[in-house]
Amino acid sequence: SAGELLDHQTELKGQSLFEDLFVKEWNVNRHSQSKLSFYNQIKVDFGYEPYLDSKNTLNRKNLTRLRISAHDLNIEQGRYVNRCKGADPSIADRICRYCYPDKDIRSHLDLLEVLHPNFNPILETEQHVLTECPGYHHLRSNLTDPLKSQLLLCEFMPIFYMPDLADELGSYLKKCF
Repeated sequence: SAGELLDHQTELKGQSLFEDLFVKEWNVNRHSQSKLSFYNQIKVDFGYEPYLDSKNTLNRKNLTRLRISAHDLNIEQGRYVNRCKGADPSIADRICRYCYPDKDIRSHLDLLEVLHPNFNPILETEQHVLTECPGYHHLRSNLTDPLKSQLLLCEFMPIFYMPDLADELGSYLKKCF
């Protein structure tokens, strides 16, 4: 009947409005959190991600961990090192463990920054591990050329839409985490 059709159309408009508001709120929230900087590079639209169709559960899990920063890299783990003591996270707790293996350098990082104002410590970020960290070079050297190209260009988002590259990246991450 015409009344049922009108009710259905009204319901659809309400649902669409709700979805639009949800997506707008999602966008505002994801851009307001520095923790999500890598996520924001690889996720621009709200919706289902094809990498979730991977049959390899461990690879899918590692890709998800990378995407949401639920991993053991210092950029994330360093956020919580001194939290139990009430202190703010330190940059020293987030620097790359392979680029600065010497704990003395870590303990004198503040002094280095004062003595060398242009000193910019290398943080152990997702991008650093994926593209340039010498500590992971031996793993990256075994990747296929198509994946290496995407990583070197810092074009991470397309990887998650190409099943073979996504699975290969998931295998790489298994060795990194």
